Amino acid sequence: MSKKQKIAFYNDPDYCFVVQKEYMSTMREALDPMMKSGGIYYSYYDRKDNEEELIVVIYVDDILLDVMAELLKVKCRMSNHKILMDFKCFAADLFEQFDNTQT
Repeated sequence: MSKKQKIAFYNDPDYCFVVQKEYMSTMREALDPMMKSGGIYYSYYDRKDNEEELIVVIYVDDILLDVMAELLKVKCRMSNHKILMDFKCFAADLFEQFDNTQT
């Protein structure tokens, strides 16, 4: 990932946890394999008001979230309709392509 991509990526964190410093090694054991496979990154910071805790910020690549939502058949509401449908990756792009062929 380029420096420009990382800066854009880190501007929008997905999860934030407060973790006891003694449990950070357990968090690293869980997060490091996911980082190696790609799509998930994390950073951690000392907490100013409590020296025994860290703030862990996790960033998940949007495409990874989209693919998992489709695989897990997450339901989503269509914006102007009262119906739930299974989430589909790139549905908006595919609809736009389809819609352009109809004109």
